Amino acid sequence: MAAYVDPAAGVVRAGEGAWPFELDPASGAAEVQLAGRSWRLRPLSWQEKRTLARFAAAGEPLLERMLLQACLAEGRGAEVPAADRAALLALGRWLNEPAEPLLPLESRLLTQVGIEVARQLGCSPREIESWPAHEVETTWQVVRRGQADPAELAAKTERAPAPDPDEGLTRIWIVPDEPAALDVPSQIHSRTHVVARSMLPVTSYRGLGIVPRPVLLRVLPVG
Repeated sequence: MAAYVDPAAGVVRAGEGAWPFELDPASGAAEVQLAGRSWRLRPLSWQEKRTLARFAAAGEPLLERMLLQACLAEGRGAEVPAADRAALLALGRWLNEPAEPLLPLESRLLTQVGIEVARQLGCSPREIESWPAHEVETTWQVVRRGQADPAELAAKTERAPAPDPDEGLTRIWIVPDEPAALDVPSQIHSRTHVVARSMLPVTSYRGLGIVPRPVLLRVLPVG
């Protein structure tokens, strides 16, 4: 019977056997005990997944060996007993499953995905080579969803209130009469004030200003 991961129970199962594993929240790596030996597996990097894609046509046995060599913390020199191989392979595959459906091992597709993700992030494709492969794939899925519905973004922009061009300004108009005095109430709730042509001080709830001609100005508070 093929080995598989039971995430709810936190074990790898194969036939009647079940081996618990522990996940490292910081790195996403997993550690499992098989026949008294501890094995640690980590997620594939984006570069490693692209390398696997280059040899996809060589067949499943080679890909499985490459996957274990890449994921095992012990590296390429690790001797994996045949009895442990299926359980380790199942755990390695499970670690590399992204939240969205897994992208196939196709070199041109993965290269295109890497270029698109790097462009959206404003970096070089080489800079994401060391990322976990599932993170690159998940980022790509998010980017594609964000680009898939530009109409919604346009609708949100249309619903946003237009900015008030007069915000923070007091509009003052000069009229031809020349009164001897100008009595301006201490509290004026209108933002438009009518004053005489001559250069008189204008007091409003916003502050004090002197106006020589029709002008739109910002009145600073006096203090």
